Amino acid sequence: IKRIIIDAGHGGKDPGAVGYRGLKEKTITLGVARELEQLVKSDTALTAVMTRSNDRFISLGHRARIAREGGGDVFISLHCNASKRKAADGLEVYFLSEAKTEAAAAVAARENAVIDYEEKGETADIEEITGIRLTLLTSQFLIESQELSGSLRASMSKAFDGVPDRGVKQANFHVMRGTMGSMPSVLI
Repeated sequence: IKRIIIDAGHGGKDPGAVGYRGLKEKTITLGVARELEQLVKSDTALTAVMTRSNDRFISLGHRARIAREGGGDVFISLHCNASKRKAADGLEVYFLSEAKTEAAAAVAARENAVIDYEEKGETADIEEITGIRLTLLTSQFLIESQELSGSLRASMSKAFDGVPDRGVKQANFHVMRGTMGSMPSVLI
């Protein structure tokens, strides 16, 4: 891995989840993405490519295009889950696959709702790779995405001692669909 695509979830007209005191997911993800970018840049063998560096809206298809055209070796999308419980916390890492639980499907549905902010036709390039070609290309990175998810989860659990580990999960996130066949991808 030499080139890491860092995707700060949401942005611009899409606030993402909004916390109890009005803190927006888009603000948190951008801050975390900038910190991660600096960590990546501190290793001279690595390059970081940001899908967004400020508070602007970028369609899911454009995020995937940035990853593909940026020659990414791995795609990391950063998000904050919403919960009706104020005390909810923890970390979880997803890789792209059909959801195995109702909770994972609900998380994906909330994140995929960003499509409502997109102009007609903006998600067309997500569906660009279809059929057999998609299946063949995707299987190459499915295991790598799953292994990367586990590795990141383990590292984060150590780094954030005391934060509940909600594990590795799988769900169908639109933002990762566009990177299928190009690189391993995870959503944290």
